[in-house]
Amino acid sequence: MSINALGPGSFAWAVKEKIAWDEQMSAGGKGAFSSSTFQEWSPLIPLGQLTLSTLDGFTDEPDDIVQAFGSTLKIASFFDHSPEDAQRPEFRIGMDWYLPATKVFHFYVGKARLLVDPGMYASVFGENLMRLLLLDRSNSYNVQDLYTCHPATLPKLQDLTLHGWPALVFHPETLHKVPSLKSLELELISAIKPREELLASFHQESNLTLIDGVEEAALHSIGRRPVWTWDWYLPSLRLLRLTSEFAYLFQFRMLVGCPSLHCLVLNIEVSQQTHSRVLSLSDFIHVDGSVPDGDSLLSSTLSSSASTSLTSPGNPTRLIKTRIERLFLAGAWVLDDDLRATVFEAVFPDLSYIQESSTSGYSLRGWFLALRKLPRLEETFCWPADMGMLTIERLKDQGLVPLEGDTGSPQNWPGFSFNDEKWSFRGDAEIVAD
Repeated sequence: MSINALGPGSFAWAVKEKIAWDEQMSAGGKGAFSSSTFQEWSPLIPLGQLTLSTLDGFTDEPDDIVQAFGSTLKIASFFDHSPEDAQRPEFRIGMDWYLPATKVFHFYVGKARLLVDPGMYASVFGENLMRLLLLDRSNSYNVQDLYTCHPATLPKLQDLTLHGWPALVFHPETLHKVPSLKSLELELISAIKPREELLASFHQESNLTLIDGVEEAALHSIGRRPVWTWDWYLPSLRLLRLTSEFAYLFQFRMLVGCPSLHCLVLNIEVSQQTHSRVLSLSDFIHVDGSVPDGDSLLSSTLSSSASTSLTSPGNPTRLIKTRIERLFLAGAWVLDDDLRATVFEAVFPDLSYIQESSTSGYSLRGWFLALRKLPRLEETFCWPADMGMLTIERLKDQGLVPLEGDTGSPQNWPGFSFNDEKWSFRGDAEIVAD
């Protein structure tokens, strides 16, 4: 069933029928619904799929629908498609809800904040949940207002998409308990908080290392978020998309536990950009050498001079190695020429597609040298922070020619897009100095 919201009280009749039915069940089938086949027959509508659109923040329809049809709903979608300038209170969902049969659940609101109950992830859904999307577009928050939802165990969950407030209050411990997860998206459209304030809210030091000895109870008592350990084992994960502070705090060691990851999106390109993320070789080192379930994604021992300072006798340094094929970097990510070449060759050797926006720290020559270390690369798009480094003349100086034909053919490797035209390296081209 797919309908537009009708307003408060629209499903009150269904709630009354459900309450009456439950009372008769408790009484052993006597009363208004009594019959010789009481145990086999139910007068309640076994609603299995519902899409409710044009929600209003004052409505009680979602609460009533869950109470009346929660035991049979398998697919439930709630959408607020009101005008952008509409004024409405916060949406509150999840309190006393129970959806044991639900496989797919979507709840989208526009500018209002989607306040999920602390038990939303842990207590509302049964083990059948496969896709969960909770999304609002709130563009600011105060750290003091945050709370943390209870961690959940969702064994069949495959797609988890949280935008806005639902992402902010999500408990990362849940990621230890979603073995079937294939897609994870945590997104914000708000500016990243000042560095010290942000890290303090996670009980982290300014160098992005965790503070030891912080008890979970203490985290909740002072309204702070639990630390994100980035050590989850997600063997089926194919897509990881993080924006704003989630991308800024991302630790590349997470990739060790994601052997099937195909696409990585890290976007810190938000309004009022106040800080950058400067990457170094240590960001791509697996610290303790352990890999979940023995599925090794570590590259061979480093022999380059770049690893000397990170290697100690008897303890060889290893870089994380991934099977990622598509990489998106947006925002003030800073990678120098040497790091870019090492990371492309050792950490992301299977890349076929790269897209960058507003990245910096490298030269045009260094960028092309790094690209040539990717034998499977088919296409790349780049809008560097310094757009002056990309001109048609400089592209031609680096050995690029306008691309014709299939970008996947060897003679046209790799594809490069600039100024609405595709380019390719000549086979005999040499990389020249800037």
